[in-house]
Amino acid sequence: MTKAKWIGAIGAALATFVAPAAFAGELSEGNGGYGSAAALIGVGTADYAVFGLGLRGGYTFAKTPVYVGGTFLYHFGSNDLTSMVLGVEGGYDFTVGPVIIRPYLGLGDVIVHTPTFTIGPITAGGSFGNFAFWPGGTVIYPINNFFVGGDMRLQVITGDNGGDTVSFGIFGTGGIAF
Repeated sequence: MTKAKWIGAIGAALATFVAPAAFAGELSEGNGGYGSAAALIGVGTADYAVFGLGLRGGYTFAKTPVYVGGTFLYHFGSNDLTSMVLGVEGGYDFTVGPVIIRPYLGLGDVIVHTPTFTIGPITAGGSFGNFAFWPGGTVIYPINNFFVGGDMRLQVITGDNGGDTVSFGIFGTGGIAF
């Protein structure tokens, strides 16, 4: 490889890391607030949260990289169990090299649907909703106005229907910043 090709290859490699870092810095260091919308796809550890698809949308404020938004997840569980999560999230964006790391806390409702069955005069099953909270974290890698990343959360469902239930989830994410 000639000297010019080496310089070009090194320049391209540096641009790959510097451009996302500059974008992440612009997004999270208060050069202007920005909105974001993303898809989520992943899995959870509870019977009602085996495979899930979802959407997340929010806004990161100018001056301080505080994030507020909402999320919707639908989990296709095992044994005909399903769940739907709808809630609000708040977090803080940290720029670390070429990525944004966002620890967050979500609050909302989880509706779990169980199959209905009848044994003699007793019918059981159906849907129930309970308050839930989910501390988590997202890592975002910006690519121009788009981004890809990962998300992990610990979802805690509180309430009378079976007591507290805890599920760990891990998701891939991708979306757009505007």
